Amino acid sequence: MPDDPPASTAKNIIAAIHQLSKRSAELRESAKKNGIEANRLASHIALLQRELERIIEP
Repeated sequence: MPDDPPASTAKNIIAAIHQLSKRSAELRESAKKNGIEANRLASHIALLQRELERIIEP
C-alpha cells in the first residue's frame, strides 16, 4: 500500500529541510573561509526546520 499522500508530502518536506540544514552548515563553513557572516541564514533555516517539524509531527 503506498504512503498516505499527506504523510508522504510531510516526509518529503522534512527531508528537504534537513538537506537545507546540511547545506547551511556547508555554506557557513565556506563563509568562514571567505570572511562572510552566514550565521543569520543558518539560524533562520534552523528555526524554519523546527517550526515545520512541530507542525508536521506534533
